[in-house]
Order: sequence, then C-alpha cells, then structure tokens
Amino acid sequence: ERYPGDLELAGQLMRALLHLHRWANARPDEDGRRYLELAEAVVDDLAGTGVTRPAPSSSRRVGPGEPRLSTELQRDHLRMLLAAHAHAGDRREFDRAAVLLARARERVEAAGRPRAMLELLAQMLVNALVDANAQASAAEAAVGAAEAGPGAEGLLAELRELARDDPEASGLQLHLATALFNAHAASGRQGSGRSSEVLAELEALVTRAPERLALRRRLVMALVNHHGDALEAQDGPGASTALARLRELVRSPDADEHMRVQLAMALGNGLAHAEQGAGTGERDGLVAELRMLAARPDASEALRTLVLEELSSRFAPPQ
Repeated sequence: ERYPGDLELAGQLMRALLHLHRWANARPDEDGRRYLELAEAVVDDLAGTGVTRPAPSSSRRVGPGEPRLSTELQRDHLRMLLAAHAHAGDRREFDRAAVLLARARERVEAAGRPRAMLELLAQMLVNALVDANAQASAAEAAVGAAEAGPGAEGLLAELRELARDDPEASGLQLHLATALFNAHAASGRQGSGRSSEVLAELEALVTRAPERLALRRRLVMALVNHHGDALEAQDGPGASTALARLRELVRSPDADEHMRVQLAMALGNGLAHAEQGAGTGERDGLVAELRMLAARPDASEALRTLVLEELSSRFAPPQ
C-alpha cells in the first residue's frame, strides 16, 4: 500500500497470497476466497492506477510506457483462479466455478493471450468439462436421460480452438487430449454413441504430433476403454481393432511402463471375455502375451503384480 508502483513488492505479495490460498483450500475450516479477493485487488490496482508514490530505490519500479503487470504476477493470479475454480467444482458450486472461469478468460485477454496463461486457461477448461459431465450424470440419475452437460460442447470447442491456434504449444495439445479422453469415457458411460467419433479425433491429434508421448498415453487409455466397451457390447471386430491399435502403440520404442500396464489391463479384459465363449487358442494367446509383458527385464513390480493377479485369479487351484 505504501509503494503501489513497486513491481517486486507486488510480485512477492502475489506469491504469498498464492501460497496462502492453496493452504486455505486444503483445510476444511478455512476459506481461500479472501486471499483471492486480495489478489484481485493487487491486479486491479496495478492495472488501473499510476505510480503516485516513490518506491524504494532498491526495488523495481514501473517506468514510463512499461506494462504495470508483469507476466509472472498475472500468471500467479491466474493460478489462484485455477485453484479456486477446481475447489468450487469439487464442492459442486458450479455457478461460482462459471464466474471464476469467465474472470480467467477476461484476465487472459487483458494480458494479450500469452502462451503460459493460455495453457492455464486450458487446464481450467478441462476441469470445467469434468464439472459439466458430473452435472450430466446427476441429471441422468434424476430424470433417466443421458444428456451432454451444460455448455460441454462449447467448452470442448474452445479447447479445440486454443490448440488449433498454437499447434506448437505442447501444453495446449495435452489439455485437449485430456479433454477428449474424458469426453470419450463420458460418452461410453452415457451410451451416446459418440465414442468412436471422439476416439477418431484423439487419434488425429496424436497423428499430427506422433513424437509427443503424453498424447499417446491419452490415446492408449481411451483405447483400453473403447476395447472394454466393445467387449461388453459383444462387438468382436470393434474390440479386435482397438486391441490391435493398442498393441501397435505399445510396441513403439519409446513406449513407457504406463502404456504397458494399460495393455495388460486390456489383455486381462479380453481374457475374461475369452473364457465366456472364445476358443482355447485365443485364450492361450492372451495368456502368453501377458506373460511376455511381465517377463520384460524392465517390467515394474506393479506390472508384474497385475499380470500375476490376472493369471492367478483364473488358473490357480482353489485354496
């Protein structure tokens, strides 16, 4: 308050408020809103007022023609909005979450849409889509009809636009992939019939940037769900196609343990369904593939345990 034009002091205050806000949100007996309101006041004061009092000579002061808001200060403020938005969604305060998202959009536009802030906004949009799907699930339980959450398509369209406008921004592409994975899972749960369409979009995203392992991880997880849904629907060709693509992705030289665990889960699902009517040859092939995954020199304890549990539950003699 004594030195309203001091950028260093303002930045330190914003970082302190960010930590206090996180601390308050983690405690059931605290309310982080007051820290967010203080941060809003800091941003508004710097954006809307000039330097009216001298700052200490050792501090960084706003010069003529310089922006009064540093990128880092604005990013810390946006991180607070992101945390507050997620907290509101967890508490099912969806109206407040919508207000916070709208405020974040305004802040990003006012800052000139820097990539770092756009990526934080994209993370908020992913969380907003989760909230929209939760509202859709609640509505389905209440009225027995599965519908898209309010504004879900608009939120996904906004994410698509952000990712399309900056294809080199790996964070934006990853947030879009996460949103598509969530949309695919929601479509499968709701039986909307859009899961194949969403999976194709996720596949196209991976095709445009095959070197990005994080995108392929999202596709692998979606394929596991798609394979399971096809098995449940007794769609043999669909399940075979999904499993074949999953194997292809896991065979890539840079495939990691997470992807191999996902493949093991899909093979276990396939084995469970093979026992219900498929031939011995198909079952034996799935068993052999599971054993090969567990026998890899770099197989983690988690992967070996998963395979052991899958095989023991089916072939171990009863105790």
